[in-house]
Amino acid sequence: MRLILFLTFILFVLGLSAQPKISVPNGSFRVDEVKGCAPLTVIFTSLQAGFCQEGAGNTPCVIDKEGDGITDFTSTNITNPLNFPITFTTPGTYTITVGYQGQGTNPPERVTITVLPNNQPNFDVYSCANDGVQVRVTDTQYDRYQITYSDGTITTVPKGSLGRHNHTFSSSGNYTIAVRGLVLNNDGTIAKNNCADATKNFTATLALTPPFITALESINDTDIKVDYNLATNTLARLEIATNNNTGFQPLQTIYNNSSVTPTGLNNNSSYYCFRTTLIDACTNALTNSASVCSIILNATANDGSNQLNWITNNANVNTYSVSKNTLGITGLPSGTNQFNDVDIICKETYTYTVEAQYTVASVKSLSKSVVSFNTQKPPAIINIAASFNDATVPTLTWPDQTQALTYSIFKTIDAGSPFLFTSVALENFTDNSFNLAESTCYSINYKNDCEATADIITSACPIIVSGNLNDQNTVNLNWNSYSGYQNGIATYRIEKYNANGNLLDQFDKGNTLSFTDFDDEVSQVIKYRIYGIPNEASLTEVSSNEITFIKAPNIYYPRAFTPNGDNLNDSFRVFGKYIREFRMKIFNRWGELLFTASNIDEAWDGTFKGKTQPEGTYVFSAEIVDEAGRTSTRSGSIVLLSRD
Repeated sequence: MRLILFLTFILFVLGLSAQPKISVPNGSFRVDEVKGCAPLTVIFTSLQAGFCQEGAGNTPCVIDKEGDGITDFTSTNITNPLNFPITFTTPGTYTITVGYQGQGTNPPERVTITVLPNNQPNFDVYSCANDGVQVRVTDTQYDRYQITYSDGTITTVPKGSLGRHNHTFSSSGNYTIAVRGLVLNNDGTIAKNNCADATKNFTATLALTPPFITALESINDTDIKVDYNLATNTLARLEIATNNNTGFQPLQTIYNNSSVTPTGLNNNSSYYCFRTTLIDACTNALTNSASVCSIILNATANDGSNQLNWITNNANVNTYSVSKNTLGITGLPSGTNQFNDVDIICKETYTYTVEAQYTVASVKSLSKSVVSFNTQKPPAIINIAASFNDATVPTLTWPDQTQALTYSIFKTIDAGSPFLFTSVALENFTDNSFNLAESTCYSINYKNDCEATADIITSACPIIVSGNLNDQNTVNLNWNSYSGYQNGIATYRIEKYNANGNLLDQFDKGNTLSFTDFDDEVSQVIKYRIYGIPNEASLTEVSSNEITFIKAPNIYYPRAFTPNGDNLNDSFRVFGKYIREFRMKIFNRWGELLFTASNIDEAWDGTFKGKTQPEGTYVFSAEIVDEAGRTSTRSGSIVLLSRD
């Protein structure tokens, strides 16, 4: 008796939990399905003779398919009450309600319909060795899931952690895998199987391709970007070890992506080694990749250099390189963990990054910036050219000093104390205040960005040439030795020019500081310039001021002449050099003009109007314009002698 009561109770409970397909309260109709995905079509079937049919003896009805009080069908348009489709297009819970003739106060017939959203389920496929695959359903919106392989195999799995299935294909190649959500009725039976498939293509392979890391980059104080090469549908995980490359711990699963960015790290005090681990989803076999480690970079500004030190695990590193303000310093050996940068400019900000190159991976550290400083004196200026360069005042030039902000030029006059004369930004200066009458020397220093001042060890005194011209038109030149070049002057060269600036001659005088040039009787106006040729071939020669001499015409004439026809001293004429124009007059003692000449080559034969003049003293006056354009007058007396 107790057993009968227990079985009766169980059947009652099951009846309450089952999804009814027959209408209540009178069981006048049934539907074939009460659950499914939208759009869901159920078949309405009349269970009583003449129910929902027009005609004598039948029971007409009206159908409200959604239970919203609106009539959707009547007996007049129900074509076949034994097989009448009713479709629900929108997800929701509906009650098919049927009112019938003779219903009176009785409630209408009704059945509840549940329509679910028709969503494609989410699932992953993982490659396994030996042409295997694991399908893992990650979706939870359905009760169960149907997996269909394109080789004809069909299976179902529950939702949740057990929603996975391993399958082996008969050969390598391309296949299709479809997953469909299944809805269960309250009694555990499968409801209408009309939900949409989600499909994925899959390539079965005999051997899996292990993933490997291609790049690490510390992108801020707490995050590292990890790039890797991971084959499609391959299941793997990223593992991490702190300050070593042995104590690896699982970090996260990686699948169908190429990079992740672990966060919450401390990139300034710890380095992190990463590796990928291939997982055969079907067998759980593991294969580890080579490790790749991040870099802790420290940068410190020292006096005159920036010191870089970095910490990492050197295993598998081929070379290191340093990036400096985007400029690369490459080829540092794998065992190197420091670099001292001496190529710096004071007060400049330098940003450094260290990169490690592995066989298949590169690792980039955080960027670190420092502001350089230097208390050491910058290099002194050791070579200064002070040269007139065809001008009347000297120009200074000197080698470019990359650290210089401005140059300070000091001037010394007549062996006095140096004084700051001016400051310039470029490596040249022309002294327009120069005075040839003063002995002048120059020295130069500069400050760098760090306010350190270069020493002065060179004083440049330009070559000043002076000289004189004697009565015989002989030129004597003197000049000072040139200072300004560290290795001195090899030789002095004298260049001689005419009034038009044409080079007449040049003389190499070695280290001699004087020169005598005798009259060449060709050029009245002559100019000289001295050139200092440096011992150091890379330096330019320096030139002196130009000095000019104008030679005297040096007029001369005989004091007496004898116009007797013996062809010896028969006429009077004036002789001279460098004469361009000449005019002469000769007078007797009474002031009578006896002779005029307009050319220095013209001579007086001692006659006047065809008659030889008597013996006596005569006076001449000559006006001369020389080759230099100078006008002068000369006068004198001559004696006319008459000899038989």
